[in-house]
Amino acid sequence: HMIYVENRLPPEASLLRMDIGLKLPMATTSAGRAYYCAISDKGRKVITDAMEAKYGDAWPEKQEGLERSMEDYKTYGFCLSLGEWDRNINSAGVPIHLQDGTIMALTCAAPSYLISGEKLRESIAHQLAMLASDIESLGV
Repeated sequence: HMIYVENRLPPEASLLRMDIGLKLPMATTSAGRAYYCAISDKGRKVITDAMEAKYGDAWPEKQEGLERSMEDYKTYGFCLSLGEWDRNINSAGVPIHLQDGTIMALTCAAPSYLISGEKLRESIAHQLAMLASDIESLGV
């Protein structure tokens, strides 16, 4: 007799699968927020004006999340998105400044039932910020 074992990913694996080239919203993701917080004031103004026009009546809520992220970034060096992009996903993001001036975002995301917002804020996000600093110190 042969036993067939179905080779399937655990349910949580499908929650975080992203296709190459996926576009993420800047206002509600930790990656977008990290980038937004790290760019120049002039660049941020251009993006803010574009988002305000795009979101219309929903803009005040999006703006509040971005302002909260800016405070977190200034205070702790990271940005969070706790169910704001996808209600099932908590994520932290930090910018990485490359030597050529490019800004990239380093993120950590997990299903909210596995990683609470508190654990992300109190532990993982700080470690992510330290990792970004280590990467920058390599002079990439």
